[in-house]
Amino acid sequence: MKPETEKYELLHADGFALDLAADGSVPTEIQVFHAGLVEFTSTSGIAPVLVDDQGQADAVAAFAVRAHDLVFDWEHQTLPGENTRPDGLAPAAGWIKQLIARGADGLWAVVEWTAVARDYLARKEYRFQSPVFLRNKVTGRLAEILSLALTNNPATLGQKPLVAKDESGAASPPAATPQEVSMDLLQELVKLLGLVADAKPEDVLAKVKALNDAQPAAATAAKDLTLVRESLGIAKDAPMAEVTGTIAAFRARPGQELVTEVASLRAKIAGQEAEKLVSAAAAEGKITPALMDWARDFAAKDPEGFKVFVAKSIPIVPLAPAHGDEPPKSNLLTAEQIEINRRTGVSDEDYRKLYPQAQA
Repeated sequence: MKPETEKYELLHADGFALDLAADGSVPTEIQVFHAGLVEFTSTSGIAPVLVDDQGQADAVAAFAVRAHDLVFDWEHQTLPGENTRPDGLAPAAGWIKQLIARGADGLWAVVEWTAVARDYLARKEYRFQSPVFLRNKVTGRLAEILSLALTNNPATLGQKPLVAKDESGAASPPAATPQEVSMDLLQELVKLLGLVADAKPEDVLAKVKALNDAQPAAATAAKDLTLVRESLGIAKDAPMAEVTGTIAAFRARPGQELVTEVASLRAKIAGQEAEKLVSAAAAEGKITPALMDWARDFAAKDPEGFKVFVAKSIPIVPLAPAHGDEPPKSNLLTAEQIEINRRTGVSDEDYRKLYPQAQA
């Protein structure tokens, strides 16, 4: 391949034609350039390339030096630029096996088509080919063929179609290649996912995976938010602003002071009930004075549980005498009673409170 120096420039011409064979089969030999001065449109306007005997010979010689096939691609996808696929792939439509210089009949190529390309050409869904080549800047002569591409966007002047029109004279409408379909789908996904326009396929996959992983957490959050809305008495689809505003309104209501007072009153009543339960248990001799604070806390937090505790406990403190009864002297604070009180944690003073007439 000749280096791209000041002497050569890289160009490509869209629209060179391919005709089906007389029997309707896809041709394996195609005309790359017709002989003479070939005009084609470029970014700078109409530009010519000289395809004379010398130019054809130079192109054939450059191909021989390569010693390998040249690619026949789709829409120049092997070239960097706007036709490059986002996924980086550039599958071949065929392979150029040989270049042939035919003088007045121009430069030809022997092509081995892929099955996909052969099918598109047979259905006349692709009708033109576009060469990528080097041109000598000084002489304007063809220097080398770099690749060819199937296209439906002809830009070369005065060229026949690669695949002829049907008998009615109407050209077959161009059909999107599988690569074009994939690119269109990728661009739609990029837009739907809110990614940048030049996002790569791996960016799309990463975004989809992130959304999939976030689904369980999002579902739980949505369920919790629905419960909050129901508790606040607002619509199930109310916006978040209504949720936060309603909560703030509840917190700011003057009635909040009443709620606090009610809670305080309930706590006071619960304490009184607990005191009654503890006093009754003490009267039955099932709580020692040392356990009074524990018993009050237990009864206040779990009155039903405390009742069960009392019902299943046995008396551990001597019962106070019934009103008007006086225990016999022998049952008063004897040495034996003092020892019982010591083991049960009852002080002599507490015992005398229960038995005012007790004597040492």
